[in-house]
Amino acid sequence: MLRNVLLSLSLLLVLAICAMTVNCGGSSNSNTTTACTGGPYDVVGDWNLTFNGASGSAGVINTAGSALFFDSFGDVVVLPTVTGSCSFTGTSTLYESLPGGGETVAGPTTGNVTSDTSITGTATSSSGTITLSAAPISPFSGAPTALTGSQYLGVIEGDPDANIFELTFTPTGTGQGMTVSGTNVGDTCTVTGTLTQEGSNNVFDSVIAFSGSGCFFSSINGLALESNSDYFTADGGAAGTYLYAISSSSPAVMEVYAETADAGLSVRRRNAMKAGSPGHAHFSF
Repeated sequence: MLRNVLLSLSLLLVLAICAMTVNCGGSSNSNTTTACTGGPYDVVGDWNLTFNGASGSAGVINTAGSALFFDSFGDVVVLPTVTGSCSFTGTSTLYESLPGGGETVAGPTTGNVTSDTSITGTATSSSGTITLSAAPISPFSGAPTALTGSQYLGVIEGDPDANIFELTFTPTGTGQGMTVSGTNVGDTCTVTGTLTQEGSNNVFDSVIAFSGSGCFFSSINGLALESNSDYFTADGGAAGTYLYAISSSSPAVMEVYAETADAGLSVRRRNAMKAGSPGHAHFSF
């Protein structure tokens, strides 16, 4: 039954994403994109993406125009390149996190950047018209700071094995860049990587590799940001600094948080998830 529900949700996602079309000044029902004006706008930073006004998802746009977003269940949406020009077009890809693996759907997309603080559009499909909007967010109060030391734990929301990684971070390079290394608690998967800050922004380019027999993912290469929010409740919603590394090619988002006296609770929670957890709702485009 759960599998049928998830497949139905995936079908709805396909219908919506694959039909996503936005034009600059014409009717929202037209497939013809007219010339737009304005820009280029500064879109580098942290954004919140919403569909039909529903609760949004955090994400990052970097200087190259890579735009990655994730929801609270580890689903990842990759938008076409968004450089700040008044329009963009390309393919959107949804990597949906599901028990035991994931689903991938993709489709043509066009959209508009209307200012430094607004990305808008409409999507049309056989199920109706969907409104797309994005606005900047400040997920972290103040400037980001490189994580330092060996007191960190990491979990990947899309990992069906519910691995918990014991991680060490070392500041490196310019700005708040850092390296990461460590293993899962079973010592069957080793992780190494580098997170490079872009300017003074809360935007990191991440290259993270996993090796060993106990690894479900081979890498999380993409973007990262710091936040005050425990999006996956991996640490019970405790106050603190969290780091999120978002894959650009899989339903994988690693949440990193400081190990505390309550870390055992996090371990027990992840073990319970591994044993079997109820189904959940995913992106509903």
